Amino acid sequence: MKKGILTIALVIGLAVIMSLCGVLLQSNEVKAGTQEDVTITFTPAYLDISNTPSSWDVGTVNTSTNYTTGQGYFTCTNSSSVAGNLTISAVNATWLGGSASTHSDTATAGANTVGLTSSNNTGAYDIIVKNTSPNHLYEDLGAGIDVDWELKFVSATSWVDAVEKSNAARLTISRP
Repeated sequence: MKKGILTIALVIGLAVIMSLCGVLLQSNEVKAGTQEDVTITFTPAYLDISNTPSSWDVGTVNTSTNYTTGQGYFTCTNSSSVAGNLTISAVNATWLGGSASTHSDTATAGANTVGLTSSNNTGAYDIIVKNTSPNHLYEDLGAGIDVDWELKFVSATSWVDAVEKSNAARLTISRP
């Protein structure tokens, strides 16, 4: 009888151990297909332009005379990833060198006063290049679209000196 009780106890003990092992094995088993990762990537929008050539030497100028680069003289390379507005402005309110010449925001010649106009590859030279506020050269220019453009220099009606003058036209791209 002791042997029978011992056998039953042993069988029950083994059953309990087997049950516990089963529970432990189930909680640690690898289950395929219960999780899936999704990779999310992005590229930040950016604006990027460059221009060639980077300068224009008008040369020796006469009074009350207009000088042009010719249609499509400059190329603005647009490496932007999104659309942008391309504007143009004069960097300085005066043309530096000797007795500085005034830059006209109306592109009107005057005594020691000069101006600039531009156009977007039309040869019209109908966009005034202002110092105080930029004007649109191209609006809503698509990402990666390169454009040609040109300049016209409006010389003064008279000069104070014969020293070379310089200024810069600044292209700026911004989001529409």
